[in-house]
Amino acid sequence: MKKSKYSESQVFGILKEQEHGKSVIEICRNHSITHKVLFIVGRVNILA
Repeated sequence: MKKSKYSESQVFGILKEQEHGKSVIEICRNHSITHKVLFIVGRVNILA
């Protein structure tokens, strides 16, 4: 299994940015991820 680029706490931090009203485009630029990855990670964390 591939090792994640971000730790669990970093992932939660990225998701918190979105909750606080930061735009998806801005978050993706700052963390070098695509909007699809942000969506998938958000869904996985909500379901877990």
